[in-house]
Amino acid sequence: MSSNHADMYMAPPPGRLSECAGNIMIWEGNGPFPERLPGCFTLVTGTRGLQVWDSVVALWKVRHPYTSPDVAPPVVSLFQPGVSGANVLTGTVELIATAVDDRGVAGVRFQLDGRDIAPEVAAPTLVRRDRFTKYVLTWDSRGVPNGSYSLRATARDAAGNSATAAGSVVTIRN
Repeated sequence: MSSNHADMYMAPPPGRLSECAGNIMIWEGNGPFPERLPGCFTLVTGTRGLQVWDSVVALWKVRHPYTSPDVAPPVVSLFQPGVSGANVLTGTVELIATAVDDRGVAGVRFQLDGRDIAPEVAAPTLVRRDRFTKYVLTWDSRGVPNGSYSLRATARDAAGNSATAAGSVVTIRN
């Protein structure tokens, strides 16, 4: 599968083309795959290729369930506002955190000075056509007195592991 991302191709490893039935590998090399592909491969590209790849990954996950306990917390960072610079919040604002976990993020909470400011954001949002997992909260800052606060985002996974992003100092000015 050709992709716009780092010349990725779905292909078997070099030298193993005769064993291609039922095998899917990813070629991340520069340029095309170094061998001619036999007829037992169909390369799909673009949106359809991503759909095929996503369905193959989903099927693999069903056939290979996790057997070890989940002990790793998610990785989370505050995306908007950023962690540096002058962050002045006025009126209704979008707060965005990125979060990933090896077994999936259950949700992200945003806190101001350690207190949740809204219910947990449980579903990621596709922002600006990228493929990052972003959790977006549209929040009305007018319910908080003017002043400086520490804004943080905390992500949790289904096993209850959690991690908190580095805080950002924000100034509420309404």
